[in-house]
Amino acid sequence: MPRLRFSTTDTEIIVTTVDNPTTRDLLAQLPLTLAFTDFADKEKISTLPQRLTTEGSTGSATRDGALIYYAPWGNIGFIYRADGRHDDDVITLGHIESGKDQLERLERNPVHVELLNP
Repeated sequence: MPRLRFSTTDTEIIVTTVDNPTTRDLLAQLPLTLAFTDFADKEKISTLPQRLTTEGSTGSATRDGALIYYAPWGNIGFIYRADGRHDDDVITLGHIESGKDQLERLERNPVHVELLNP
């Protein structure tokens, strides 16, 4: 599956994506520049310029290090303090391959999101 780079001037997070219609819709919107904020002391979230399709994608349990799409709000997020519960509105887009320790830095600067080695 394709890999994504989330980067700022001092941060690089690499994500390995999963194959589902929601992820493919995100890939079609790249490259993007996003602003991330903390949510509930458990996720770093950002609102996308366009909502992603959810048709054909299934909800999932939350896991630390997951990149997710939260369908009701139309945002993506990195989970860093998961409760492990299944939620039909949470669609997994991928998992952090490297840089999980840099999630806190996402809030400092605009985050460029791009496909690695397309």
